[in-house]
Amino acid sequence: MKKSLLTLIIAFVCLCALPGIARATILFRGGEDSDLICFGTCAINTNSAYFDGNFSRENMYITSNGSDLGTPTFTPASTLWIHTEIYLNRSNNPGAAYSMISALSPDGVNRLFVGWTSTSWSTLGIYSHNAAGTSTLLATATNAVSQYNKYAIDFYINYGTSGEAALYVNGAKVADYTGDVTTDGATQINQVKLDTADYNNGSAAGQVDFSQVIVATTSTIGWHLATLVPAANGNTDNWDVGGVANINESTLNDVTLNASGTAGQVQEYTIGTLPTGTYSVVDVAVNMRAAVGSSGPQHLDGMVRTGGTDYTSADLAPPPYVWSLVTADWPTNPNTGVAWTTTDLGTAGFNVGFKSAN
Repeated sequence: MKKSLLTLIIAFVCLCALPGIARATILFRGGEDSDLICFGTCAINTNSAYFDGNFSRENMYITSNGSDLGTPTFTPASTLWIHTEIYLNRSNNPGAAYSMISALSPDGVNRLFVGWTSTSWSTLGIYSHNAAGTSTLLATATNAVSQYNKYAIDFYINYGTSGEAALYVNGAKVADYTGDVTTDGATQINQVKLDTADYNNGSAAGQVDFSQVIVATTSTIGWHLATLVPAANGNTDNWDVGGVANINESTLNDVTLNASGTAGQVQEYTIGTLPTGTYSVVDVAVNMRAAVGSSGPQHLDGMVRTGGTDYTSADLAPPPYVWSLVTADWPTNPNTGVAWTTTDLGTAGFNVGFKSAN
């Protein structure tokens, strides 16, 4: 098991207009190199000038033409929200109609995307896209974005013939299209890909850095993804190979790991500092990069320790011999049965961890 991170999806208290926020279905959450899939060549940036260091410790970007970042596939949905924080990080211009945030159907085709409407960083648009590779501009953003700035992006999709696609920048709606947003009869979305603009004539023309990626079934406007890194060994520490330094590195290293050869072993850690500010907690998740061998435990349980009690997820099934993201989440505090509070998470004795299982 490799690079385990506690991720929190939080919302500032001013989002009081969102009742039942803790019951949202979170399809994906992540922002590190262990969470997102690199299709091609990618890199991380740990300079907080390029992301919100209160919530993240790095962002990601691609470094070659034809590369992408992507989420793992998630439960297909017709209505969803995609959130990410971006930094426009290049002086040259992107390519026209080039995708930045893409929504893919289960057949792997990019069906809707947010991209640039011209060879300029200033204007974003919403496009539909089909299996033949044809892009159609549905709506153009009413405001401009600019180079060397950070933005919160939310992309709403109601994927249907009587559907909608809307784009929000820093919480304000800047583009909206209602009508048929589908192509080729597709009906659902199950993956998101992120691209860093374009490489014109073989040279890097534009780069977008991504952090705090969330896909959910309810509005993500105003949400943040807080990454809390394991800080020290916690209440129980009995995996065969353990130690917090093996899993809390900022740049993924598959050589260092935690390993268990016996079912029922528990490995727990304390967590780092909570973000500053006043906010409510929407969801608490443990993201783990894991694999199993041909013998020994074949399952892994995510774990939180709160109120002096360990709570495990259902058994998760990492693939054999291939490092992959597995995740477990708790929309409410399993000890109290109600929404998490920052006090729950900041109290001494709160741990994050995992348990080996047959």
